Amino acid sequence: MELKDFYQRLGAVFVPATVLMQIEAGLDTYVPTVLGGLDGKPDTVPDETAILFWDSQAAYADGFERLAVRTYTLTHGAVYTSVSGAAFPHPFASQVVAEQPYNLVDSAVDWMHGGTVRHLVGSRNPEDSIDAFHAGIAAALTDYEGAFLFAAAVALVSAAETAETVTFWMKVMPRSFFITVVYGTKITSS
Repeated sequence: MELKDFYQRLGAVFVPATVLMQIEAGLDTYVPTVLGGLDGKPDTVPDETAILFWDSQAAYADGFERLAVRTYTLTHGAVYTSVSGAAFPHPFASQVVAEQPYNLVDSAVDWMHGGTVRHLVGSRNPEDSIDAFHAGIAAALTDYEGAFLFAAAVALVSAAETAETVTFWMKVMPRSFFITVVYGTKITSS
């Protein structure tokens, strides 16, 4: 898909549909970040990432009983590949596993109001092994444990094809409940 088509579908359909079709199912917060087209962005870094917050994990699961949520889910195919996904974070415990998001601060925070959401996406140096990449991310996250200067943070290491990326969100300032992470995937251009 051409980048201009990606932007058009994302802005005209997918981003508004995320909110409008899921808010009644318990979606509290939606923070998308569009990285496609940034100068110097490695191909392994996703063109879009987002973090979503729900009333609870049950609200997220029960949402699929609603026609609006099932319809929204079907829209993914027009923008994303099957590599995209969602998962609830686990508390960070010194190791990282690909595709498992981690909650780095044990606190309830409203990610939608007040303060600032910071977002970082980085990719593995092709000269580093996947194990070394995981170990480096785990060491960096361990170094920050107990010394966070922000209200909340979530990290995700994703494995797309042979390269990997790390996505990190942090909330600077103060409240929501459970978290789902959705991450985008690479767009092809011709």
